[in-house]
Amino acid sequence: VLPREEAIEQIKYSIKKTYGKRGESVVRRNYAAVDATLANMFEMKVPEKVTSTIELPPAVPGEAPAFVQDVTAMMIKGEGDLLPVSALPVDGTYPTATTQWEKRNIALEVPVWDPDVCIQCGKCVYVCPHAVIRSKLVDGELLADAPDGFLTADSRWREFPDRKYTLQVAVEDCTGCQLCVEVCPAKNKQAVGRKAINMEPQLPLREEGARNWDFFTKLPETP
Repeated sequence: VLPREEAIEQIKYSIKKTYGKRGESVVRRNYAAVDATLANMFEMKVPEKVTSTIELPPAVPGEAPAFVQDVTAMMIKGEGDLLPVSALPVDGTYPTATTQWEKRNIALEVPVWDPDVCIQCGKCVYVCPHAVIRSKLVDGELLADAPDGFLTADSRWREFPDRKYTLQVAVEDCTGCQLCVEVCPAKNKQAVGRKAINMEPQLPLREEGARNWDFFTKLPETP
């Protein structure tokens, strides 16, 4: 580690070498930036042990399988280097269907479905690169225990006129790419610029969206 004075001297030498051809005023302004930084640099004491009393949520839900609890969760917490070799499968394979437990919540905005505008074309389902938008045609009786806010619409499919159509979004898995909005052909005639799929802030929708998605995944895949 360079002594403080020598380090500052070298920084200013580098500034002079880099910006000297642009004039003395440019060099002086860069010197001033260095001096201002030094004048506002303060030491922050970091305790040897964690003193926070805030409880962090678990990395994965309690119902996740053992491999996800023991291995994937460690990686999510940034502690993958602590895993022993014995924790990994001996043949080098990795269990499938584990990403469903990795709820990254990285999207600031997520798609919200408007069943009154939707024409049930399925383009949003098809185009989603992470398969977080999915639709199903279900018997209305299966929706008796649906959570509040679980949206459905009467089926527009001639083959299944008595079914209910539902389209749900895994808000915790969405990346916010907006491809679903771009591809949606159904325009809201009552609100300019709105479609059957519209982006809304994720945080207020997270808990309700997670409940809806959990219920949706338990519905049968075929009518």
